[in-house]
Amino acid sequence: MKRLRIFLVFVALWIIYEPSSFAESTLQQQIDQTPIGGTLIVKSGTYEDPVSINKPMTIKGTENTVLSYTGEGSFINISGEGVQISNIEIEATRLPIEESAIVLAGNYHKLNNLTIKSAGTGIKLDKANHVSVLESSFTGTSEGHAINLWESNYNTFGKNSIRNVQDGFYVEYSHHNTFKNNKIWDAHYGVHLMYSNSCLIEENESFNNFTGAMIMGAEDAMVRKNTFTENNENVNSQGLLLYDSRNVTVETNEIHNNRIGIFIEKANVNTVKDNRLQSNFVGIQFKESENNRIYQNDFLGNVNDAQAIESEGNQLDGNYWDASAKIDSDGDGISNLIYRADPYFLALTEEVPEYQLFFQAPGMTILQKMLKSTDEELLTDSGPLMDPIQSNNQNNQADLPVWIVSGLLYIGSLFLFIKGRKQR
Repeated sequence: MKRLRIFLVFVALWIIYEPSSFAESTLQQQIDQTPIGGTLIVKSGTYEDPVSINKPMTIKGTENTVLSYTGEGSFINISGEGVQISNIEIEATRLPIEESAIVLAGNYHKLNNLTIKSAGTGIKLDKANHVSVLESSFTGTSEGHAINLWESNYNTFGKNSIRNVQDGFYVEYSHHNTFKNNKIWDAHYGVHLMYSNSCLIEENESFNNFTGAMIMGAEDAMVRKNTFTENNENVNSQGLLLYDSRNVTVETNEIHNNRIGIFIEKANVNTVKDNRLQSNFVGIQFKESENNRIYQNDFLGNVNDAQAIESEGNQLDGNYWDASAKIDSDGDGISNLIYRADPYFLALTEEVPEYQLFFQAPGMTILQKMLKSTDEELLTDSGPLMDPIQSNNQNNQADLPVWIVSGLLYIGSLFLFIKGRKQR
């Protein structure tokens, strides 16, 4: 009986003491006490001290787990390999612009479902590789970047929501990175790629920014299936800017309502195909660029379709231009009339912006025919298409179910016909 009483007293003391001591420990102490490869469940509450993580482990927040920081250095420092963090809100609204809420080094880290509010940069990858940042939201103060990469390779960023930052993704000397299904708005550059090769920018939405995406000093990048819209707050705004880049492929993007849809400057040997450029002030513009190929794109409702400035050898063929006169004598879907994109109206409005009020006025059209632009400014498509490419694809897809149903009805009718004859 005495032993039982001693045992019960010991259990009671353990129950009372252990939770209180754990609750009073700092987050850094809890991290230090978690074994390698272990999982730390962070209770609801606000944690204010900076932390460092340098071993493989998993940190999961619960409802209302908040890491709030009012200091001046980086808040969360991660190094080593295999750190996973999820379901945590991070607030660093007093952070200096040059600092980052989270600094990542090392390899194979995973950040998921984070909510980050930072006056500086949200996450900085410093020589970090094979990292993923997924399904997280970033809100800034228009001065720091959401995510900053420096010499960091083979990383993946997907399904993130980013707003009110300097750049959504600022990427420098970092290769083979993937940016997919992110939404970026109210930024300077949605994606800012600098001297970074073989990166994939896919299925992102970049809108209401100064420029949707800038590819600078890069090679072998792929930009596809993105939506670049409403990037028009400045006369120098663009949906997509290629600057001093080579072998970049731009395909199947929706580029609408921008000041300039695609601006190609000092960039050579790039490919632009299967895009829809619609309702931009300028569809596509070249400056000091050579040997780029532009084909199978739809140009619809742009104030100015295309312009070349000190640019030679750029090949335009097989695009659809809604502004072109068209005749198809042999029914091959290609107009017999060469289309020359004349930027006369663009040059006129650059000198006198008020002339934009007279866009497509009959008198302006007559003036354009009388006073043509110089040959070096004209871009020529020798085989313009009769119909938009994307509408044809949509019609073909829409016709497919009709053909299937028709085929089934035909087979069913034939079966009934044969069965009826046998019964006779």
